[in-house]
Amino acid sequence: MTEFILPPAIANLCKNCETICEVACCGVGAFHFSPFNVISHLTWRQGLITKEDVAAIRSELAVVDREFRSDHWQGRKILISELNAIMTPEKVLLLVAEISFALSEACEIYAAQKLSVDERYKNFNLLMGAPE
Repeated sequence: MTEFILPPAIANLCKNCETICEVACCGVGAFHFSPFNVISHLTWRQGLITKEDVAAIRSELAVVDREFRSDHWQGRKILISELNAIMTPEKVLLLVAEISFALSEACEIYAAQKLSVDERYKNFNLLMGAPE
């Protein structure tokens, strides 16, 4: 068995998608890669989704995808401690596809709502007397 450590942007996203149970209990079943969980993760620091944060996750997903399509991993069992899971290369690729899909959906949902969300946030800050 070979251990694989998730890249940091993916690991952080996964941690914030650990919403069904705790990883120590349910392993990969603890994660829900809902676009809403992804939006929550991407907006928690700055209140908006930045191109840089999305690009970092997409870049890391592409690296993991290439890595697990290589012959190096074929026939191996992979331990991913952050997910409390032992996976095959095929399952890692399924995970990458699921996260990628959720990320795309999150960006689409957020983009459709961005103007109204930004306006409400601005108005709320004005009503609360918070600095802009």
